[in-house]
Amino acid sequence: LTIAVNYEAGAEMSVLHGDAASEAALSDTPFPSYEGERSILVESSYEFGSRRGIWRLFRIIQEREIKVNLFGVVMALERNPEVARAFADAGHEIVAHGYRWIDYRTVPEQLEREHMARAIEGIERLVGRRPMGWMTGRPSVNTRRLVVEQGFLYDRDALDDELPHWV
Repeated sequence: LTIAVNYEAGAEMSVLHGDAASEAALSDTPFPSYEGERSILVESSYEFGSRRGIWRLFRIIQEREIKVNLFGVVMALERNPEVARAFADAGHEIVAHGYRWIDYRTVPEQLEREHMARAIEGIERLVGRRPMGWMTGRPSVNTRRLVVEQGFLYDRDALDDELPHWV
């Protein structure tokens, strides 16, 4: 059994991060993406997760002595490195969840490759060891090949079975 905790807040689409539009995915509010504008309510939803929600969840996990996989988007973890250290120090696996929480479907392969390298380096710097697993979350047609090239033990973007398998 794997319990996954996704940590993405702080790496989502935002004009504050230099993106052309605001985030529209995985928030508590069904707002569309706003071109060239901030989405204050969506931003506050993501901020709650990174400031309050993650620590509440961490306490619950620790109290019950449950081990989880923290799927960390590195830009988000870099903005709150205490999260990465707390989970790693408590013996949880830190899985590379990309460098940004964006849709890689239209990202050029070279940029996706650079983001993957930045994610690996970021986790190594934050917790002192290379991640064993990878999950983009919104992969491109190139993602799986890049994951294999990087030598990851597993690719969590495959959701088509309950057991590890070869493709």
